Amino acid sequence: TEYNAKLSTTTFRRHIPAYFIKPTKKTDYCDHCHRGQEQERALNKLLEQKHQGSDASQDALEALTRGVEMYKIHKSFVATQKAAHEQDINYPLDGECVLIIDFKENVRLEGNVVVSQSFYDGCMRSVFGALFIFTKSGQRHEVHVNVVSECLNHDFVAAIDCLDTIFDSAWFRYHKFHTLKLWTDCGGSFRSYSFANYVLNELPQGLKLFYKMEGNLFAEKHS
Repeated sequence: TEYNAKLSTTTFRRHIPAYFIKPTKKTDYCDHCHRGQEQERALNKLLEQKHQGSDASQDALEALTRGVEMYKIHKSFVATQKAAHEQDINYPLDGECVLIIDFKENVRLEGNVVVSQSFYDGCMRSVFGALFIFTKSGQRHEVHVNVVSECLNHDFVAAIDCLDTIFDSAWFRYHKFHTLKLWTDCGGSFRSYSFANYVLNELPQGLKLFYKMEGNLFAEKHS
């Protein structure tokens, strides 16, 4: 059956049945959660066997118990960070700015027609994405900023250069935020001491705009 009804993207997504779930790549799965769930099932099975009178290795029980305890600590940390993130992005105060940053996948610049060897001759560019969330005169705003660079490295040096570019813009200085809450994933570029020193020390002193600066990390594999 063919339907010629015209639907906007928003209307189409709103009518998608609930049983259609957004796919997740296997590489995006959390190793700690996957391993912890397996250890929890194994521990419950072992405890049930022991309760029924079967022999159970004490060493195995202790190892699984430690693994499950670490899994529960990880889940608690995930829940804590998720709640803090939702609080920040849903209820920003006047003068506060929540900034979420990450490197996106490198893109290839090509012409309209890609033939043979020209596919390999396209120029590569890195893309650094930033999402600003803030409240102005009681109204919540979201502003997306992308920095495209010839530097393909996704390290702390590239991240600092991109942030300097954003913070030097007239748009950012115009708003005069007094508090900046930065959120990043657990990538190596954002977990380095150099990046932490830039965010918590060099950035507030250099801009001289922030009275308060916060650096936050999402739980690993849960950003």
